[in-house]
Amino acid sequence: MFTFITKLSSCAILLIASLFSASLIYAGDVAPVGDTAYPAYGSCDTTSAPYLPTSWSANALLTPFQSQPLQVARVSVSSLPGQDSKMVVTTDNVLSKGPTAWYVQGEKTYALTNNEAGQLQCQLMLETPTPWVAPSSDLLVNSGCSCQGSNVVTGKESEAWRCPNGITAGTGSNKHDEYDWYWFTKDKNSFPNRIINSRNINAHDLPILGDASLVNFTDVTTSIDPLLKAADIACNSDSHSAVAASISSPKIDGLSYQTNDQPQPPTWPNTAFANGALFAVGGSHTSMAIYYDWNTKQEVSKIKSVDGSIQDTRLTKGITYEIVYEPDSTRICEGTLVDVGTWHPDWAHNDGCEYKATIEADSPLNPRGTPLQAMSCFFGGVGESASNIQAWYSYDDEPVMFYETNAGDLDLIDYYQWIPNAEIPKGVIYPISSCAGAAQPTTGCNSCHGKVS
Repeated sequence: MFTFITKLSSCAILLIASLFSASLIYAGDVAPVGDTAYPAYGSCDTTSAPYLPTSWSANALLTPFQSQPLQVARVSVSSLPGQDSKMVVTTDNVLSKGPTAWYVQGEKTYALTNNEAGQLQCQLMLETPTPWVAPSSDLLVNSGCSCQGSNVVTGKESEAWRCPNGITAGTGSNKHDEYDWYWFTKDKNSFPNRIINSRNINAHDLPILGDASLVNFTDVTTSIDPLLKAADIACNSDSHSAVAASISSPKIDGLSYQTNDQPQPPTWPNTAFANGALFAVGGSHTSMAIYYDWNTKQEVSKIKSVDGSIQDTRLTKGITYEIVYEPDSTRICEGTLVDVGTWHPDWAHNDGCEYKATIEADSPLNPRGTPLQAMSCFFGGVGESASNIQAWYSYDDEPVMFYETNAGDLDLIDYYQWIPNAEIPKGVIYPISSCAGAAQPTTGCNSCHGKVS
């Protein structure tokens, strides 16, 4: 069976990086091996799914499933006991095209606008693209969610909760359930910090938040925005009477779109080491250590499961080998991907990745201390099922975030250590030339990965 390859997209085996905490950078150092090569992963404080605050507001960066502009949202929620949950959402994209606002009460959605006098007007929407329900504080309780550990997300230690979304993927021995992921800060507040929606289905009917592939929250508080209070009055009066309230574009400090002097797609060094934590929509979370050597067109990505078992994705000039280990450390090749070799250092140029936004060093999204660019790269497919690579890189070409939307296999990795121009220890990238396992052909991967010549 393809234990790792079938859980990761065929063409996205190693183009995976996501660092929301400050990385450790040691240019030119020797890459670590053994247990020190993998990042530590924290434990959960509880087995009970967290409650959302009964009242909360936040800014959020919304990354779409396709290659549209990034969206910025302002959300404010009230879910008091004995009352319908209420939520107001205002959005605008990073190009600042103008705000759009909605008020959701229970299962009803209203469009909000300002008239010329600056008064709030409310109109019931009889149909919406997807069913929206204002989230209650027990949104994830009794939903089958389970905590998978903790890691640092945008500078905050957070617990990662995987939640069933009703999708079953794969066939035969590879058939598996898919999950969305929710991160909550690991402190007394337990604020929402990040959401991954694996598919464009909005499994929890979240207004706006459920329609994005990735949601990063900032500036979360337990206060209620005045716009929510005003919408509650305007939309619940018999005449839907107008009240004074201004709809304005939401902002996240340090997030902007640069019309001029946009950074170019990054280029990787000829050798590198990186490690991180992987969160797959198939429900697994693992630790990863990557050894990359473009000089020899060789690479190995070592995956360590929570039970301590190791498996390798071994990339060569044109074939990827799936390797598992017997208890005595004997390597067994379980299968190959044909025409998926070691990926090019300039993969982002080759794939036509597009600049989407700048995240400045002082942004709450970026505890790194150096500016980042967000970029998007078309991956494949058509329509709502199309898949895109979404990545963050530093302006000096350090990988910061990579994940694939609508993948069905891979969503996100948080990286913790990055060594450009690393010295790869002998024996880590071991020779391989044959495999007893089945070969899986691929197409459309060669703008990023090498092929058999």
